[in-house]
Formats: sequence, C-alpha cells, structure tokens
Amino acid sequence: HNTVQTQYCATKPVVDWSIDIPDRVKYSEAEYVTRLQDSVIEVAHVTDTHVDLQYTRGAAAKGCREPLCCRSYQSQPQSTSSADIAGLWGSYKSCDIPPSTVHNLLDTLSTKHKNIEFIYMTGDLIAHNIWETTREENIKQIQDQAALFHEILGRDVKIFPVLGNHEPHPANVLAPPGIKNYSGEWLYEAFYEAWCKHFPQEAKSTFMKGGYYTVTPTPGFRIIGLNSLYGYVFNWWMILDPEDPAGQLKWLKNTLLLAETRREKVHILMHGPSVETDTLQVW
Repeated sequence: HNTVQTQYCATKPVVDWSIDIPDRVKYSEAEYVTRLQDSVIEVAHVTDTHVDLQYTRGAAAKGCREPLCCRSYQSQPQSTSSADIAGLWGSYKSCDIPPSTVHNLLDTLSTKHKNIEFIYMTGDLIAHNIWETTREENIKQIQDQAALFHEILGRDVKIFPVLGNHEPHPANVLAPPGIKNYSGEWLYEAFYEAWCKHFPQEAKSTFMKGGYYTVTPTPGFRIIGLNSLYGYVFNWWMILDPEDPAGQLKWLKNTLLLAETRREKVHILMHGPSVETDTLQVW
C-alpha cells in the first residue's frame, strides 16, 4: 500500500479538484422527522467474506509461495502447529475462508439475532486469487453468495450492499463511464440483479451509472451506498479520469443536502477506508 501519493508525489492540478459545498440549510423545527427518536433498528454488518472455493482443511496456511494459501495443490504444511495449518473455519495466516464459514455466520445471525432488520454488506465477496479470476467466476460468486444470504436470512431482512475492490475483473480496476471497451456495466448489472432487486427504480439508475445509490428504508432515515473504487489508489483508471468519475461526489453532495433539508439521519456505506494508503487524498 505504498503509493506515490503517500510519498507526496501527487501532481497538481490533475489530482487536486473539489466539489462546491453550499451553506448549511436553514429549516424549522416543524420539518423535523421524529420517527426514529424512540425506536431502535438492529443492523448486522457483514464484509470481506472472500470465499475461496478451493480452500482445503489441513493444507498449508503459510509458505505456499502464492499470495493465497490453504489450497490442496500447494506445498505441505511446514509444521504440525495448528497455526500453520488450514482449520475448519479458516486461518489467520495467508488464507481466505471456505463457503461453510459464511453459511455458519448467516445461520448464527438467523437463529441468535432474530430482530435484525437490515444487513449492511460492504463488499469483497471474491477470494484473493487475483491472478486467476475471470469475469464469469466473479459473477457466479456474486450470485451464489447473494442467494445464500436470501435463503438463510429470508426476504424480510433487507440487505444494503456496496461493491468492494475484488468484485471487478481484474481486481481493483473499474473504468469510469465512457470507456466502452472495458466498461464495468457487466459488474453493475450482475451485482444489482443479485443483491438489489428490492431497490426503487431511482436507485437502479445511479447504480447502473456508477455503482452508487440512496434509499430511504424507513421515514427519516436514509442509506447512501458509495462506490469506493472511484477513489481507490490502485484503480489505475483514475489516472486517466480522476475528477469525480460518474459524478458520484457531486451526487453525494446533493443527496446529503436533500437529507439535511428533510432532517433525515444518514448512514453512508463504503468499502474502502478513508485513509491515504487506500483512498485518493482528494477524497
């Protein structure tokens, strides 16, 4: 995660742009929505499942000479220590997790947290085998994990997802609108169809434009889902077109202005953290 921007090598004005922010909205107390003052909504946050379909219990958890270990075809474990061997549910070494771990997680949410109304799923469903991913396999993982969530949790639990940096193929890179030969529309279509079919039409229009959306699941409460790939330091397309791809941040400004006018509470969902090792400084 040591990029040129962290070494103070970013050049101006290409990466130094801004979004105009208006003054604060003036409103009357009569406009305040009180629906949420005396209520509690239970939310579960699930992120970075990184399911590895080749995960093998008992395989080497480190020293496999690949970025991702715990696979049967790799070298044998270097020791008999449990820390060096792929366990039942996963490993803290250089491994992802088997599908059964996600299944167990969702079973636990379903049986022990029955009052959950919302699930925030903030991306990175795909394993770290970035050297061998394909568009078709990524789509299948997106579809299969969405189906598993719906099957175990039921359709009454509303899921609000965002894209991670591993959903595209290749990983990390997602072209802005206007790049036809390498368009990300295939990803937006597959992800939306699998995870977001319960969203209103206006949310679909922005998601298909740039992978972002807003919904109001209950009066006085707004959820905003952002596409952090358009601010990700390893999305090389941002070198070509860094200034607010798909108009996302301008849209965010307008959406927050609307929420402020309506006195709504807002949750903003995004996969990438707002730190200089992951996100462009201008963000």
